[in-house]
Amino acid sequence: METNDKFIPDEKEFWKLLPLLSKFPRLHNTIKKDFELLLKLTEESECNPENFAMLCRTSIRNLFSLIEADLYYYNLFDSYEGYDDGHKFFDKFKKTFKQICKTWNRQELQEKYFSSKLAELKELKYLRDKLTHPKEIEHIIAPTKDTFIKVKKVYNDYDVFISTIMGNFFISTTIPFR
Repeated sequence: METNDKFIPDEKEFWKLLPLLSKFPRLHNTIKKDFELLLKLTEESECNPENFAMLCRTSIRNLFSLIEADLYYYNLFDSYEGYDDGHKFFDKFKKTFKQICKTWNRQELQEKYFSSKLAELKELKYLRDKLTHPKEIEHIIAPTKDTFIKVKKVYNDYDVFISTIMGNFFISTTIPFR
């Protein structure tokens, strides 16, 4: 795979972004590790319907915590025009990854992910919204094994997507020697 590079012409901007290069992966990997443990615990609790349901609902909510953290940091590196962290989730998601994939020469990957994986992410987002802001008792869903399988699939698809984006990517600048 070829390497990709984001050249930052402003040396001060480069030095400002440099600390994020250690912060972002640590944050992402901490949330990811917790999420993967949550998936494992959920899977192990399939025999106990009450625990399984609670852990599966928690998994749905936490998947979006991981994605939201990623979106925030991607926009610190390379924000789309008019970025605002308060934008609606899917507007922010689509614009962020269109921008990142354009800069990092991953447009084909972004188009493939959006055309084949976004619908399932939207389904889980709908469930997440009901769980996070319940208005009726029915909003506290009773997840099934199929729901859990979908959570794992959406997570794995997302993980492959961002891991591929980040593969062989570098930032650079020119530092004048005087």
